[in-house]
Amino acid sequence: MAEIATTHHEATVIAVGEEMRATANVSGELMEMLATTYSFMLMAAIREAIQNGCDAARRAGLSFAEGVQVFLPTIENPVITIVDQGWGMTKQFMEAKDGYLSFGTSTKRGDNGAAGGLGVGRWAAYGYIRECYITTTHESDMVERTYFQYQNADGSPSVRLASEVPGRTVGTRVFFPVKESDRHEAYRAVAWLKAVMQLTMKDSFSVDQPILLPNIMAGTADVPLNLGEVDPGLKGVVVHAMEGPLLKYNRQGLQAGSLVVLTNHEAGVGGLPFHVQTPGDKYSVFLQGMVVEIPMSFRVGFMPSREEIKYTDDVNLLLNRIDAAAAKAVVAKAGELYAEPSLSSKAALTRLLGSNQNHNSFALAARDAQSPIHKELTDATGRRPWQGSLTIAAPADVRAAVRDEGLRVKYMDSRVGVLREVRAGSTLLVAAASGKDWVEITFNPTEPLYLVVNDVAKYAQKRFRMWAERQGVGRFIFLNGKTPADSIAAAKSLNAAFGGALPLVHISTLPDVERRIAGGAVVRTAARGNITYYCTTARKQETKSMSLTERDGKEPKRFWLEKDGGKLTGFREGLTVNSMVNHYSGGLADVLKAVKVERLYLLTPKQVVELRTAQAEMEELDLEELKEAADDGDAEARTSLEMAKTLALWTPFEAALMGLMAAPEVKGVLEGTAFTKLTSDTFLTMLCGSLAKRPRMELTGTRFDRALSPYVDILSCVSHVRQKLETPHEKLHQGLSTIGACLEVRDDDTDERKAMVAAFRGFMERGHINYSAAASRLKEEFPLLKSVYNLDSRDERIVDDFCRAVGVLYR
Repeated sequence: MAEIATTHHEATVIAVGEEMRATANVSGELMEMLATTYSFMLMAAIREAIQNGCDAARRAGLSFAEGVQVFLPTIENPVITIVDQGWGMTKQFMEAKDGYLSFGTSTKRGDNGAAGGLGVGRWAAYGYIRECYITTTHESDMVERTYFQYQNADGSPSVRLASEVPGRTVGTRVFFPVKESDRHEAYRAVAWLKAVMQLTMKDSFSVDQPILLPNIMAGTADVPLNLGEVDPGLKGVVVHAMEGPLLKYNRQGLQAGSLVVLTNHEAGVGGLPFHVQTPGDKYSVFLQGMVVEIPMSFRVGFMPSREEIKYTDDVNLLLNRIDAAAAKAVVAKAGELYAEPSLSSKAALTRLLGSNQNHNSFALAARDAQSPIHKELTDATGRRPWQGSLTIAAPADVRAAVRDEGLRVKYMDSRVGVLREVRAGSTLLVAAASGKDWVEITFNPTEPLYLVVNDVAKYAQKRFRMWAERQGVGRFIFLNGKTPADSIAAAKSLNAAFGGALPLVHISTLPDVERRIAGGAVVRTAARGNITYYCTTARKQETKSMSLTERDGKEPKRFWLEKDGGKLTGFREGLTVNSMVNHYSGGLADVLKAVKVERLYLLTPKQVVELRTAQAEMEELDLEELKEAADDGDAEARTSLEMAKTLALWTPFEAALMGLMAAPEVKGVLEGTAFTKLTSDTFLTMLCGSLAKRPRMELTGTRFDRALSPYVDILSCVSHVRQKLETPHEKLHQGLSTIGACLEVRDDDTDERKAMVAAFRGFMERGHINYSAAASRLKEEFPLLKSVYNLDSRDERIVDDFCRAVGVLYR
């Protein structure tokens, strides 16, 4: 009985069968050539296993969702497993020289109901790893056989029977280990394949933990263009416009491009993507943002890697014909959607042509006057380029109600959060941010505007605001008539132009609010006094007579420290503000600049108590009710509201420091993805450059591979050694280090504060990449490196010999 440890990167197998070598002269060189055929080796291995599983499931009469499941790798079990409930494979096929072992042999060759046929997919995993495992059970004998598939010392592939046990379920399982550093790429690959298959086939394989999959692809416009309607010779060809340009697979994430998907809907197979290049200009549907579905009956060939289609004269003619038909189809569809008065048709038109984004060729053509179909598209959408926005008209009855019956109309965009007055002309106009001009209210039909009706006596705006915050991004028209009936009538009149499709919200249906008013809803005016602050522009401390509730310019925040005599609270004894100032190599001024303030206030203990008391009182206020009262003309409420806003500006300086830890320019250093200082090393640069010339499968999984992975990926030919240093935030980093060294740590500090101080004190060390030290550590761990003086040779045999030696010594 074989023992297979499938929860480790390197499994131990005690085989029960003899070694069976692949036929057709499959040498190590041929396998390496096959491996280098794939640009994305991990994705290729996953894709081939999924494709084979889906074809097997369909032959067994199952849907993809029913017949194929992918078990994702995790930290605890770094193995990806693809399980299908097809018919399984017999022992005779698995072990016959002209069966599974034969390179180029496929059970699907000539089968238009299957998506493969090259007979190389089962070897795809060799581009990524040296071994994998296959478990299969055929209904003819119901024996579950596990085969160990691996590479010999010379690189050629072999298969060995590892175990035979009674089978329970017919089907096949393929599983292989995934590097920890590649786990998220595996998630992206599975998510990409699944999204495209679901779009084109309306069916896709199952995943054991779908929550782990990222939302990798843009949504579809959901307006498929069936090109057979404009060109009968293209029956079955469908163009899916997407709401984003990023479709082409890449290890780090998707890139701009289009995809071709071969399908056979009668047999229910296909659905996996191929990259495609445009046969024409930048207006081709094959440029970006399109998924083009082509029936398998068109005999479009593809490269052995199955990453891209094969460009023959016939295929290029087909692509050009698709481009021409797609241009006609989109003009017809745009005109149809524009003529339909419903809100849903305008939303579909916006998804198809975008609003102001050129994310696919249709969106580009709608706004680029050089496009051959720009004028036709413009004519189809009301003789002006479609911008994806609708204007709110003001019917006569609404205008009259505003003028004569006291109907009050307000508008709010949640991204601004301010309710503004609206006046009714031929369209509804909202006061601009300046308060002087008026602009039309428009909205995108894919994000409908809410009509909010006030049908309660009090606290309507408070209830509306709390609900609107939970809605997230949105636009709202707030209607407040003398009676609920007046508000409802105005809402129905506005909605009639959109077929009643705008969401209608009654305040009475929203959650009630807790009503709290403290101190008569009035903030007490703080006394004026001298307040000291350090000014970055003056480069010195200054004192000014001012109140805590008094505005001074347009300060976005007021950060403060408590200063008791000569002691700065939270900082080491004897420290002064000036000791944290360094105008040349980074200090306090650079930190204040990062949080976008010019002053650091130094408050006395008495002023701190006064500030905290005022802020505590402010927290008891119902600010929304204050604002509602201020909007209704209450001068006292308006004054209190302004003072409350000023009090909210005051923030402890350490809160600003804590916030900086989440800033990208700081977080990157703390997480090791960015740096401030670099010490280069010629030896390490040369070593990584030589190893990155082509995949080094002989090093895969070795101790040397793991040690070198931070500097070079030996499978994807990518060197991570940085050649150029960019330090735009060096002064900020040095300033944080300076302040970190000045902060005092006490035993009763929170863990969060202790972690912040420790992070800042060691900031420059974390941000220092020392390749010279790394090279020294590597030489100590791998003594063979000490004898290497030059791998940067044109004779690749030197590098090959070195890699073979390392693979043997440091397995």
